[in-house]
Amino acid sequence: MDRIRLTLVKDGDDVRPYDFDTQRIQIGADADRGDNLLIELPPRLRHVRARILRSSDYVELEVLTGPVWLQGSRMEGGDVAELNAGDQLIFGTRKPRGVRMRFEYATEEEIVMDDVADWSLSASAPKRTKSAEDDMLFEEEIDEYEGLNPYQKVLKWYRKQYAKFAIWRTKAARIKYWITVGKMIVSKAGKLAAMGAGILAIGGGYWMQIQAKFEAQEAQDLAEEQMQASMEGEKNAINASRELEEMLRQCGCDSAQGSDKGAMSVANAVLTRFGELDETVQPERKYMMPDKKQRSLASIISVMMTRARNSRSSLNNTLDRVCSPTRDKERMDLVQAQAAQYGIHEAYAFIPFVESLWCELAVSFTGPRGMMQFTRATAEEAFRKVDVTQSKIPNYDWTAHNSWLQTASKPYNGYYGMLAKCPEKVKLDYKRKFYSSTPPNPEYGRRLDPADPRTDWEWSTKAAFSWLETLDRFYRDKGFTDLNAIMLAMTAYNQGRGEVQTWIKRAMNLYSVKNEAALTYAQVHAGGLAKEIETKTKEKRRQIKEGRDYAPKVMGYYLYAAEKLDARGCR
Repeated sequence: MDRIRLTLVKDGDDVRPYDFDTQRIQIGADADRGDNLLIELPPRLRHVRARILRSSDYVELEVLTGPVWLQGSRMEGGDVAELNAGDQLIFGTRKPRGVRMRFEYATEEEIVMDDVADWSLSASAPKRTKSAEDDMLFEEEIDEYEGLNPYQKVLKWYRKQYAKFAIWRTKAARIKYWITVGKMIVSKAGKLAAMGAGILAIGGGYWMQIQAKFEAQEAQDLAEEQMQASMEGEKNAINASRELEEMLRQCGCDSAQGSDKGAMSVANAVLTRFGELDETVQPERKYMMPDKKQRSLASIISVMMTRARNSRSSLNNTLDRVCSPTRDKERMDLVQAQAAQYGIHEAYAFIPFVESLWCELAVSFTGPRGMMQFTRATAEEAFRKVDVTQSKIPNYDWTAHNSWLQTASKPYNGYYGMLAKCPEKVKLDYKRKFYSSTPPNPEYGRRLDPADPRTDWEWSTKAAFSWLETLDRFYRDKGFTDLNAIMLAMTAYNQGRGEVQTWIKRAMNLYSVKNEAALTYAQVHAGGLAKEIETKTKEKRRQIKEGRDYAPKVMGYYLYAAEKLDARGCR
């Protein structure tokens, strides 16, 4: 596409389109960031910042300071989401006075912004606020007197002072009114009666507050006891089911039970790996999903674990390579060391299996690259945590790179067969093809692309685990228990926290849960399925499904491959 367009929408009508040619569009007031679209929000609202990143046909919205609503879903600072044509962006508030813009591809030349020009638009007429601090949030970022002549500046200053005086006059009138009311009460009922009534009112209100808190605490304690009893009952039922399964197995009448052996096996593996850490783990608990089928965490993971088991050739080749001291054992050692350094669960160490089969040649057909498959936006934020000098991520023609790798992979039984072996010959050919005229980077000699740290397996691993620790802590701070926090952090690594939050909100509605931390991953998974069913765009549905499968797939590789690695003494 040659350019993209943001259309200002006011009262449901298109007011004005803004076409952009640059790779980055900074929505805010920063003259050093390519095209700028300066949004003036009412003083009561925070001045937001966002930017849109794109390659040839890959567009993302990154929120710098929020909130921003994308299709009604709230996004805060640091959240990243892909934009689809027709998506509605609302800045500051979902109310009508928020700036509403629609994203689309430009089909004709109407307005083409100059690369260094600042354009501005207003959400609505500014409203005065009681808080000077709110005004300062806006004034710190935008010079409201810029572009005015001396007369206009004086006039604007005078109007501001008069507005302040009017606010003071209103407050004074209110104070005077209540003084008059107080005098009237005292004169009619007497000072003693007024003071007594006031003391009684305060005491009664205080007693009612204490009583309400006591009743609320009793209700909370009762609810917790009921939940604990319910969990104990479910555990007892599951244990009884296992005993029955074992009895049926011994008598040779397994078919009478009709249970899912794969899910049962996964449930046992999950309890073995996570049961001691998280007493609330109930992998066999089933939930009604939006597609009217019942699924448990164990059955969800079981499907992905079966895929890991069936990819025997690629998995075995990968294990041979990352367990070999003469090949890539140092990669496995680094991943294990990073997980230990950040104090996160060893299950995160199996993300490279899912992302790239531990090979930095990997190039996604949507733009991410390298062993940890970073997008540009996420890579910039992650590398800032470990080495800010590497946080500038270049763009590249991922279509050409992916096409060349697909061709080069034919002798290795396909693309994933090539990644499993990660041959040095292909790495050398890859560099000759795309970077023969570019000198190697003397500081970072492991990079395939001398300018892109994502192609350095060592530094991309360090950045990835720093980012995973941030995600893991984010969901634990929200109150999610160990296994649920781990699964959500893995999903957010693939989809972004903003997208996962939309699944959480749908799950809360589906299961009538008021506290999001009370949700399990299986319920959030159902929230993602609900959004997938509601989504009409085929590509967006594919992305949501990929995100739903991601954490179960990593967990499936972990539960299946961990024993093989232990048997080899590989970790």
